[in-house]
Amino acid sequence: MKRNIKLIIALLVVLALLGGGYFFISKWNPEKENTDENSLTNQDGNAEYVFDADSENIDFVKFNTGSITYTVKNGEEPSIEGYSSHIIDNYQLSSMVYSVTSVSISRRIENFSGNLSDYGIDESGKSVTVRMKDGTQHTLLLGNSTNFEDEYYAMLKGEDSVFTVSSYSVDNLIKNPDELRSKDICTLDGQNISEFTVKKSGKHELSVKYDENYTPANEYQTVSYIITYPYKNVTASFDSLQELFDGVSSLTADSIVEENPKNLAPYGLDKPYEVEFTDFEGKKTTVRMGNYGEDGNVYLMCNNKPVVYLAQCPFYETIKGVNAKNYVDRFINLFNIETVKEIKIEADGKKHILSIAKKSDDSYTYKVGEKILAESNFKKLYQLIIGVTAADFTEEKAAGKEKCSITFSFNDGSLKKFTYYVYNDRYSIVKADNNLTCLTLTKNLDNIINELN
Repeated sequence: MKRNIKLIIALLVVLALLGGGYFFISKWNPEKENTDENSLTNQDGNAEYVFDADSENIDFVKFNTGSITYTVKNGEEPSIEGYSSHIIDNYQLSSMVYSVTSVSISRRIENFSGNLSDYGIDESGKSVTVRMKDGTQHTLLLGNSTNFEDEYYAMLKGEDSVFTVSSYSVDNLIKNPDELRSKDICTLDGQNISEFTVKKSGKHELSVKYDENYTPANEYQTVSYIITYPYKNVTASFDSLQELFDGVSSLTADSIVEENPKNLAPYGLDKPYEVEFTDFEGKKTTVRMGNYGEDGNVYLMCNNKPVVYLAQCPFYETIKGVNAKNYVDRFINLFNIETVKEIKIEADGKKHILSIAKKSDDSYTYKVGEKILAESNFKKLYQLIIGVTAADFTEEKAAGKEKCSITFSFNDGSLKKFTYYVYNDRYSIVKADNNLTCLTLTKNLDNIINELN
């Protein structure tokens, strides 16, 4: 029984403690911690805002930094007056208008003497004027730093009360217009490039475009590009292109060097490396690159904006060293079999016709001359033909004793012809109707001819 009494007493003590704790918690009302530096509160816990206004009702805000005055016109697309720049950031302008509505009074100065010079407040100094759409207007005059809790003295024009506002608010309000310029140069998506052109000092070096007629041969490559200059629709090496595409990203400037430059030569932009990208929506973006600047950055200009940037440019060296032949796919005759109707091979005075005829959606007839081949045997021969690779590229003229020629006829009615000439004991030189001249191992051609004979 004693043991039960002790247990009952212990339970009553616990209940009493819990009840007291509940009473204490329900009555305790601590001051709310202020986490918003721009909304300091007064002793009653409520923020007292300098401008009692909604940003939607503001017509314009005039900012005086003490050295320059400019006006931000409010609206869906805010604009700046009194300052000329090609790259003002509209988002920052909107933020400037919005920030005036959240400036709060940190504390009021008691026993104000009426001598504004003691607080550094002067109507010709730093100020912010807010004009509402109904015509009412209020001006906040800013004075010296209090050297206390990161605050500044301030007052509303026409009133006789001095108060303080946080330095955070002042820093948001008093900005040189140069600080409102956007450092975003352009946004390029490497997965959304339909074509691009490269120029060096105005000289056309390379043009590549997406091959819309490409039919993927396997699941690993779903897109293809062709070189349209200086060659005519030569298949481009996707691995080489990927190096460029991987470097294409959002270009953001480390700094804005100059607007409306009168002399581009100091930046190397008078004779730039230039690449024009076109996306699949038809939007063109031209990036012009000059010399290296500080910290490995490159001087850049974009589109028609008369602004010189200094920025990291991941594809600079790729464009600087661009050579058309480096972008050619090494497989000279690489065409998807689904696009091919017929292949004519002429060698040693003989003519061989390889044909593909569609019988149904998933059935084909394969022939060499009039002889029908099994699909596996035909594709083995086809692999030899498309396996011919460029061992090297040359500017030499393709001429001399003809080794063989290979002509592709495609389902769309187009033709591509490759003529191979003996170059030396090891190589043959190929001339294509797409302006491509390169060397290939003669043994690759011999393997095809031997298989046909």
